[in-house]
Amino acid sequence: MRLKASFIAVMMMLCAWAAQAAQKEPEIPSVAGCSIIAERSGRTALTEIAYLHRKQIDAKDAYSAEYKCAEGSLYVWASFSENNIKAQQLYKDMDVKMPQSKVFSDMKKLKVDGMNVTKVQGMGMDNYYFMKDTGNYWVAVKDADSMKYLKAFMKSIK
Repeated sequence: MRLKASFIAVMMMLCAWAAQAAQKEPEIPSVAGCSIIAERSGRTALTEIAYLHRKQIDAKDAYSAEYKCAEGSLYVWASFSENNIKAQQLYKDMDVKMPQSKVFSDMKKLKVDGMNVTKVQGMGMDNYYFMKDTGNYWVAVKDADSMKYLKAFMKSIK
């Protein structure tokens, strides 16, 4: 009987460990020519993104990172939705908000390496946002060739 109870306890611990491992936080990508100098993930990043949006967003996970690059700086905020439909809704929400923004202007739709990307100017930076799978990404580049670092970041998440 004791052996059976021990076996059950071990199996429960393995199941709990497997469930935790399956819910690991997203990996913050390395970007060529840049070093990560600050990073946040999970609840901390979701709270930061909610603050930037001035409301909670429908996402299950997130990360944010600040990179120091050979030239300038790169800032990334990424959120991950339960499914593609919810991710698309977040992307559409951004597209609706941008034309009325007092902070961001000069909205342009681009095709970068085959992906739809929106570019806006604001906060002294070139800002880009795009969607890939269930992820929504905001990439801001300061004092550098922004397209170079946007492409380097996009390559790092493929």
